[in-house]
Amino acid sequence: IILFDEEGRVYKANKTAGELLGYTAGEFQGISVIEINPSISKAQWDRMRAGASPGVKERTRSTHKRKDGRIIEVEVSRTFVTFGERMYFCSIAREVLPER
Repeated sequence: IILFDEEGRVYKANKTAGELLGYTAGEFQGISVIEINPSISKAQWDRMRAGASPGVKERTRSTHKRKDGRIIEVEVSRTFVTFGERMYFCSIAREVLPER
């Protein structure tokens, strides 16, 4: 689970997210969504954020870039949530492994 702030930087992440992408908790803090998801641009993030409706859930497949540079395919459940006056992007990703 990763919470991104309105600027698209990691605000909080759980240990499992760090392990999936090869980061320690300290390294993960402040990393940009664009660094994690190479298929999204700053303009796309801004459009997604501008059109966000808190609580609306979306599920998609995407790619994420690990700290070591390896690209992995992931299934992502995502939604925008608000805490007080701030809005965060909550992303839950799991690696899609090849079928045997």
